[in-house]
Order: sequence, then structure tokens, then C-alpha cells
Amino acid sequence: MTTLPFGGLFRPLGQAAAIGLDALPGVAEGWRMAAIRGLADHLADRFAAIAAPLVFQLFETRRPPLPAAALLLDRPPAGTSSAAHDAFIAGLIAGGWQAVCARHPVLASRLDRVAADGRAAAADLLRAFAADRDRLAPLTGPAPDITTITFGLSDPHGHGRGVARVGLADGRALAFKPRGLAPEAGFFALLGWLDERMSAGQRRRLPPQHCPAVIDCGSHGWMAWVKRAPCADTAEVEAFHRRLGGLAAVLDLLGANDVHSDNLIAAGATPVVVDLECLFGLAAASPALDRLEATPALLTTGLLPFLVPLPGGASHRGGLWRNMGCLGPVLPAATVPENGWRHIGTDWIRRATVAVPVEDPCRAVLDGQEVDVTPWLAALVDGHAAAMEVLIAHREALTAAGGPLAFTGTLCRHVALPTESYRRLLVRLAEPDLADDPEAPAAQAARIARRPPQPGIGAGLWPGLLAAEAQALARLDVPAFRFDPADGRLFEADGRPIGRLDQPPQARIIARARGLSDLDRLRMGGMIGQVLAPARVAATDYETLAAHLAATALPRRDGGIDWIRPLERPPIAWRPAGHGLYHGAVGIALTLAQAGRLAGRTDWLDAARAALLPLHNFIADPGADNALAAFGPGYADGLGGMIAGLVWAAELLDDPAWLDDAARLARTADPDVATSLPFDLHDGLAGLVVALAFLQTRAPSAALARQMTHQADRLIAMATTDGEALIWQPARGAALAGLAHGQSGMAVALAAAGVAAGRPALLDAARRALVAEDRLFDAGVANWPSPDRRQRPATAWCHGAAGIALARQVLLTLAPEVFADRRTELDTALATTAGDRPSGAGDLCCGDAGRRIILIRAGQAVPQPLCSPPVLWSDRPPLAWPDPCLFKGLAGLCHADALTRGQPAMPCFLLPFS
Repeated sequence: MTTLPFGGLFRPLGQAAAIGLDALPGVAEGWRMAAIRGLADHLADRFAAIAAPLVFQLFETRRPPLPAAALLLDRPPAGTSSAAHDAFIAGLIAGGWQAVCARHPVLASRLDRVAADGRAAAADLLRAFAADRDRLAPLTGPAPDITTITFGLSDPHGHGRGVARVGLADGRALAFKPRGLAPEAGFFALLGWLDERMSAGQRRRLPPQHCPAVIDCGSHGWMAWVKRAPCADTAEVEAFHRRLGGLAAVLDLLGANDVHSDNLIAAGATPVVVDLECLFGLAAASPALDRLEATPALLTTGLLPFLVPLPGGASHRGGLWRNMGCLGPVLPAATVPENGWRHIGTDWIRRATVAVPVEDPCRAVLDGQEVDVTPWLAALVDGHAAAMEVLIAHREALTAAGGPLAFTGTLCRHVALPTESYRRLLVRLAEPDLADDPEAPAAQAARIARRPPQPGIGAGLWPGLLAAEAQALARLDVPAFRFDPADGRLFEADGRPIGRLDQPPQARIIARARGLSDLDRLRMGGMIGQVLAPARVAATDYETLAAHLAATALPRRDGGIDWIRPLERPPIAWRPAGHGLYHGAVGIALTLAQAGRLAGRTDWLDAARAALLPLHNFIADPGADNALAAFGPGYADGLGGMIAGLVWAAELLDDPAWLDDAARLARTADPDVATSLPFDLHDGLAGLVVALAFLQTRAPSAALARQMTHQADRLIAMATTDGEALIWQPARGAALAGLAHGQSGMAVALAAAGVAAGRPALLDAARRALVAEDRLFDAGVANWPSPDRRQRPATAWCHGAAGIALARQVLLTLAPEVFADRRTELDTALATTAGDRPSGAGDLCCGDAGRRIILIRAGQAVPQPLCSPPVLWSDRPPLAWPDPCLFKGLAGLCHADALTRGQPAMPCFLLPFS
């Protein structure tokens, strides 16, 4: 059955539009006819995507009422009527379509534009084939003839241009790309350069890469068509993974991205990257922040697992997933939901979300089964190591002027917004309410233009990029931007110049290549191994956990160490842990320092110092003049948690120099920069205020006191007043109770600042913050509501009784007389925490480890259920990956166990002053 809605209309329209492809000098008539056939199919598909929703709206008013079965069944029964549908199509063909176009001139002009762009793209291909025919002989043999052309094999860019498959008379095929293939040619030449310099032993570890033939013609290019093929035996499977390891090293070197599961083909024993336009990626941050984060391109290429949740499960944790990375788990076959149609060609036709099967051609196949990488991980890492050894040994030749990194004449692609976002926007433009609105593309472009400028795209360049983006969307293209990595010139896909990048990326890549060392080889190999086969933790006592954290640390160029972690929110990818308290190296460092003191392990103390070293270097970097803008103010991953962490580090490592770092970091929190900030403890200004107050108690200064009170006053100014209550109102929903995001967090911050500065007005503001929280208390369950009022109230650090108990403990510690009336409330919160059932999570933030710590610090007995084996978020499908971090991972379990064994004075990292 056809999959094209109203194909009886759109196929003739596509055919009529394609026939307008003119005869061209030097182009054989057989080639033109092949182009017309392929173009007719392509235009029919595009016409349907643009106009079918409106056509369906017209048909709905003409068809008979539908039976319930039409909505319940995916497929129509045999004999389902198509009389009304066929009569409707016949009426359109007989002249009704011209009337529709007259009533909807904007839609008609869009279809005309797409048709004209399609014919121009087909003509470009035919002219290029005629001009390049002799040059194509290495790919095709002499005098090739075209028999078929399949258009639309990629998104439309630059006036509808896209990848096409050109079938030849001898059975071979070419990929035609409407852009220069200098990136592919340079990449494959670099692979050849690498192979020439390998020793015999290295070549056994990394077999030569088999690269498809490429002809770069500047404005366009040709590539031999690559097909997926199985491996013949296990020797080929091993060779495949060794080659893939070598590719990983070179792609990382070149700052590649977008090498996802659709862009790498497993051609027998050879992995082949078929789209290499996204090389020389722009720096993700300022130079100072880039040095701190040290995110290797390896983690962003698309080679490593990239897990996307799909509809069909109860939640994103337990549902269906697709791995869009080229490596990682072989997940069950999945389908991707797309806007589509059911009962096409019948009177029952309706719009629906349809499941489209997906096949990722990137994974090796043996005996009809996709191969799991785990048994071949050693071969993969060894292939990577062999490539790195050659790159390191030949750095001078690699980076010489005119050397293999020159990539002369290359234009690479910059992704300004995920392609899927553009696709969804174009689907929205086809809806009947927008299909005839001439301003709709501009309005949709303006909506996505509200996002902040990307790193590497200067403020002066960003408006030009957005203008080009809007123009591309107006012609129904997916916007694409290309840049010259050598001089930084930025263009839209149709060749129109936009401006220059702040920093041409080629120089940065070459500088990195000059500094390659064995440490880089070890770091990258360690990342590959840890992501694909993570080490398991045998037990959850603090010594076992601290030993695991120390053993899994990755070395950095600056002498420090860091860790990688899976991002908690889907899509799940792996990134460096960062340098905050909640998810970052600061939290892990504190845990190692605490465990080191408790166990007398100097190696763990040294590891803690090494983990803090990158942040120390960043603080000393002249380019790090405003860390508030870089990290945000919050206690979790922001400036507040970093400052508090450095204060604790000074105590645990017995080194006041870390206090100096905390003070310098605090001075970068310019209160006049980033005028729009969140207010909560977790992400916002309250997290910074409480950290500044904590620092003021250890390293007091008049300047710090002024800064702290200024930020506290700013926090108060964010609140609204309702009688006696101060209320911090989220952008969406009602005011929140709780520590991480609610009123208790603001109360703790203001009270801490009030005590540190000796300002009773701040203490009074803290008291008024609790008035609003009192109104949210539910006496029936002795708890405070979670953000989603429909869910059962939580009992955790982040939300509910546990965090509120901790907040009350801190308030009573800071100002016992002011908050004396909160003791009964503290007792209630502790009783609710102790009496609640296990949460199903084991972490500090949302789980039982945090509840356990809060109860122990309050002198309460810990119920037996809280001592059960902890389950972290990353233990659940599809991960089973040991997240190393403090609030959501192993470091938090280590901290919780250490506190149960340590002295009462041992610091608790859940909150300063606790």
C-alpha cells in the first residue's frame, strides 16, 4: 500500500513539475529522463509534506462520517471504501487544485519555490556529471552513463540541495553531494598519512583504513557509494573494531562531531564515515573555560553511546531507547515516532503518529547479528592507542605548514541548532493555520532566535547568523552554516557570507595536536574503556568507594584529574563531570579528602588535591574574570557550590590556600553581570549567598561582606510580598516548599547572610520566607508538597520533609533565638523522614543516602530500610553505569558511609552550617 498521502494528487503534480527540467548542453537525454523520474518522486514527497495537511482539512468536510474502527485500527480492513477519497482527488485533478491554489496563494508560492529549487538542483547535478565525467573514471570506469537518480537523501540546504544517489549503467553507484568534499578528501588523506608512518607492529594492531574514493570539485563532490556488509568471520570483526579505534583517535584530533549512527557504515571489516562536514568544531566556551572543562571531541563525535528515549515505556528510565552512537549497547530493535498518516488512499485516511523502523548501519554484523562491542573492547582501545602513538611521534610533520592538518580549501559545517529542531519547525509550518500565512516562517524563526548566542559565535556575528537562518526557513530549507576553519569566514549553505568567527578553529586544533602526549593517549583510551565497559563497585563502604573513585580518575594535561559521567537528563551522553559540587570534581574531591583523613590514606588526599587543581588554575587564569556568567550562581553545579567546596577543602586538606582560591572565585561573582538569575538554592542566587556567608565565617573581609549583603538584598528583591510572607514565585506553577528549589533554601541563605553580616533585617526576611512555606504544609501527611502537586510528597534533600528538616537544623544553629519556634516543626520533619518508606533511590539528592545523613546528623536512629543496598539513578535501564558524582552517584554513598563512621565535627556537604 502507498505511503504517500493523497498520492493521486501529488504524484501528478510532482511529475508535471519535474518535466519542466530543461534539456542542457552536454547532458544526454537518457540522463535527463533519469533525473526527471527521480525528481518527480522527490517533489511528490516534498509537496505532500508541505500541502497534505491542508488537503486533508479540505477532504474532511467532504467525506462521510467515520466509523469507530477508523480510529482504532492501524490498517483498514479489505474492502474499505475509497469512493469519497477518489472522487475528491479526481475533482482536484480536474481543476479543483487550481482553485485551491488561488485561495491559498502563499501555499502555492511555496510549492512553486520547492519545484523551482528541485529543478535547479537536478540541473546542477546533471551539469556537474557532464563536466566531471572524465574525472569520475577512477570511481566508475570510462564514460559512465546515468540510469537512475534518487534525490532527497539528506535535509534540503541552500535552496533545496541535498545528497543524491546516482545509479550507473554498470550497476555501480555514486553519492553526489552539493558541497565541496575537501573535508572528506583531507580526512582520508590524513588516514593514509597515518598508515604510511606506522611500523610493522603498529600496522598489525591497526590495519589500514579502507577509504571510499572521493572527488572534490569545490562547489560539489562525488563519492563511491558505500553499502553495509557483514563481516565474514571473527578476524574481520576484530579488524573492524581496531580500525574504529583508529578512526576515534583521528576524529578526536580534528574536533569532529555529528558522526552518529547514520553517518558511519559498517562495510564488512571496515568502518567508513560517509559524512565528514562537521570537522574542526568550534570551541564550546571561552579559552579559560575550555581549558577548565577539557571536553575531548571524542565524547561529542557521536561514536560513543548517545541514548535517546522513545515513547512506549512507563518513563524515560524504563521505556524504550535508541542508541544513536556508533558504539555501546545493542538495544532491542526500535521504531521512531513521526508525524504520518493511517489508512492512506481510503475514505478513512487520518493523521497519526506512526512508528518508523530504524536501522543503524554503523555496527558490525556477524552471522546475521549485530556485534556487541564489549568482547572487542581491547582491540578497539589498542587500535586507538596505535593511532595515537603515530600521531604523537610525528607531531612536527603533522602540524607543519602545508601538512596533513592544512585541509586547504575546506568548508566545514557549524550546527547552530539541532537539525531535528529545524525539522519540527518545518512540519509546523505545514499546518493549515500557518500554510497560508506569509509571516509564519519569520514568526517561527523569531521564536527560535530567542536563544542566547553560541560560544564561538561573537555577539556581532550572531544577528547575521539568525537572519540567514530565517531566510533559509522561509524557503523551507533546513538552515546550514559553513565556515573556513583556517580564516573563520562563515557562510550560509547557499554561499552568502555572514561574517567571521571569533577564533578560527584550525589554529586551535593544530595547537592541540602540537601538544599531544602519552597522557592524551591514556586519557582517551581510559574514557573509551570506562564508557563501554565500566568497572563495577564490589561494596558500598567508604573505603571501597574511595578506592574506586581514585582508580577511575582520568589524567589531564594540566596535572589534574577528572571523571566522566552520564548526563542524567535524556538524551544520555557521557561528559567530564565538570567542576561543581553536585555533579562535579569538587564534590568528588571533598569525598576523597574526607575518606583520606578518616582512613589515613595520603594517596586519596593527593587525589583530592589533583581533582581541585583544574579549578585552581581556572581561578588564576586572567581570562576567568566572571565565573558567575560561566557557571551560574547555584549551590549545585554553580559558583556557590564551588566556593563552599573550596572552604571545606581548606579544612579537610589542612591548607588555607584553598580559602584564598574561594575568595578569588567569589570576587568574580560580579553582581552587575547576568542581571537575570534564578533564585533557588540549587541553581540560583540563594546558593551563592549561602556560600558567601560560609566563606565570610572562615575568611572574613569587608569587601566580601558588602558583596554578600548586596546579593542577599538582590535575592529579597526577587520575592513578592503577600501579607507577612515573602514568596519566590517560579516562572511556572505555584510557589515551592523545600530546600533545593523552595522557600527553605531562600530562608537558609538569608539567615546565613544575616548572621555573618550582623543584619537583623536579613534574619527577618528569612523568617518571612518560612511563613509562605507554612501555608503549604499538609498536616494530614505531616509533609510539604512536591513540585508536582499530583505526586505523593517526597521525603528527600531536594523536596519534602528531609531537606526541610536540614534547613531547620541550620536555622536553629545559626540563630537559635530567632527560630526557636521551629523546633517542633523540625521534630515533625524528622519523624516524617524516619517513618517514610524507602524511596527507591539511593543517592544524596533524591534518595535514601541523603535522608540517612540528615537523620544521623540530627541524632536520630536510622531505620533499617534506609540501610538496604542503594540503587542509583544510573543503575537503571539502559545504563548500569557507575556515576561517580556526589549528589547523584558513588561519591555520595562514600560520603554517607564516612559520616556514619567519622567524628561529629566531620563536615556534611549537603549544606553549609549543617
